[in-house]
Amino acid sequence: MVRNSLKGDYMEKYSWVNFLKELSIQILNFKKDHSGLLGKLKEVKIIKDKFDAEKYKNWKNIEPFSFISILLSHSSIKKRTIIFESVKNIFKIKSEVPADWEGVVIRNKQNAWFLSNEYESEENENIDLLWNLFELTVNYNEKVKNKEEYEKMFSDLLFKAKGIKNTYKSITFGLFWINPLNLLPLQKNIISFLKKGYNALNDELKDDYLDQIFDNKSEEYIINLILNEQEGYLKFNKKVERIIKYTRFINFLNLSSISYDNNTTKNENIRKRNENDLNKIKKTQNIFEFNKNIIFYGVPGTGKTFNALELVKDHLNNKKDNVLNITFHQSYSYEEFIEGLRAKIKNGSVEYIVQPGIFKDFCKKAEKSNDDYFLIIDEINRGNISKIFGELITLIEDSKREKFKIKLPYSKEDFTVPKNLYIIGTMNTSDRSITSLDVALRRRFNFIEFKPRYDLLKDFHLKDINISELFRTINDRIEILYDKDHIIGHSYFLDIKNTMDLSENEKFFKFKNIFKANIIPLLQDYFYDDFEKIALILGDQFKEEKDQQFFIKKEFDKDIFNSQYEFDDKNIYEINENAFDNPLSYKKIYEK
Repeated sequence: MVRNSLKGDYMEKYSWVNFLKELSIQILNFKKDHSGLLGKLKEVKIIKDKFDAEKYKNWKNIEPFSFISILLSHSSIKKRTIIFESVKNIFKIKSEVPADWEGVVIRNKQNAWFLSNEYESEENENIDLLWNLFELTVNYNEKVKNKEEYEKMFSDLLFKAKGIKNTYKSITFGLFWINPLNLLPLQKNIISFLKKGYNALNDELKDDYLDQIFDNKSEEYIINLILNEQEGYLKFNKKVERIIKYTRFINFLNLSSISYDNNTTKNENIRKRNENDLNKIKKTQNIFEFNKNIIFYGVPGTGKTFNALELVKDHLNNKKDNVLNITFHQSYSYEEFIEGLRAKIKNGSVEYIVQPGIFKDFCKKAEKSNDDYFLIIDEINRGNISKIFGELITLIEDSKREKFKIKLPYSKEDFTVPKNLYIIGTMNTSDRSITSLDVALRRRFNFIEFKPRYDLLKDFHLKDINISELFRTINDRIEILYDKDHIIGHSYFLDIKNTMDLSENEKFFKFKNIFKANIIPLLQDYFYDDFEKIALILGDQFKEEKDQQFFIKKEFDKDIFNSQYEFDDKNIYEINENAFDNPLSYKKIYEK
């Protein structure tokens, strides 16, 4: 099943999820009292005024899906609000009446009833079947015991429901109403969206069942294929999790938006997570629920390592022993990471013993515990991945954890990677872009981009210098003269802003030293001491006052080699120390 976790801001937006869940629990009380539930429907405002007493006077039965469908069938938000305010009072529901119904699949009034001409008899197999399916769906959660048996019962009931004429596809809408965090409505636009996401996967990651479903088939054909196989719908919902994991852009919020609006475009629903989402991620879902291998990437100074540690700290409730932080470098080896041989002199002779590496030791530690463990690898892109992981690179995949074992070359031990061990890597794109990473690494990690956060420096002024505007202007010029992978991160200046116990003069002193000791050397490194380009980025060509220029031409004696040696004129630059002390030197960078 598709598993999601909605909390905080998102749950406020999708408040209908909690409301319908609570309503569904109340409806279950009428499983043996169908006429009582029918009576409740006649009490609801607006509906009771339009209830055809003559048409329904002989009805003795009702099933829960139609009950909810009738409530939702009014397209007017105003009328729907009145209806559900009445429902709230009738059923004594604690949740607030939803202000926004975004994501709800609505059936029109003409098709609101799931069955036709089957409500007059006191006993009806189809109605009983829908009640049983409703009960199973309402009671499903992640902690349910005997999950396999439970899901088999669900599949059997759903397959039996296939025999109900013109109802089976609609049932998936009803299942979505009462358990949207686990089940999807089978609509053409949702299938189309998932199909696009699935087609974006690397061929090697594709699942046979999804191949069967998505391979060059129309949306209608795909829906029918899912519905006509006994475990098709449930199996499909489980496998959608695979798409969620590898494409990193499909989640409940995207899918519900699609189900709400058939005109939703791909670009409106596909989003690539970046660090702007981290606070939402903390509030709305567990970032580690689907991702055991993650790489935070971006330019230097964007808080990749900091956020990695913060997320892990929140997840582990400050269990420091469950976190290991290492740094890859060019000479990092398999022997350090997994295991190797170490020479030892014993009784005058040399013998070699197997020395376990950092990763192997950490895996063994995680195996003995039920808690989660996190390995944070700084600068993961600087290491030779094939050399460091060796044959174990496949074992870090979610699907292979604890299921596959490899015999290690030195110790001859069987080795596997435990499910409770997570790997977070960080990488600077200024060192290497994602496209140049080892293919094996790219396939097995999810990537979250960290961009410079200009908003974090908003309203930060120092000696009348607009730090955010200064920062943005420098980055815009770097992107034009070089590329976006070499712009500068916000963390260089953020500490100054957040330090409350310093005077403005003390903050400016720190700022100019950071600019001199960090920003200037970074630019020199990026542009290989091409001082004319660096000066252009810092706006020196536009500054009339020489004292405001960070780089000035150095004057030298042309007779230094004696007058008999002729050489071409050459511009030699030197750093102007005085410019760092002048606030105007920084203001003139962004002022036109």
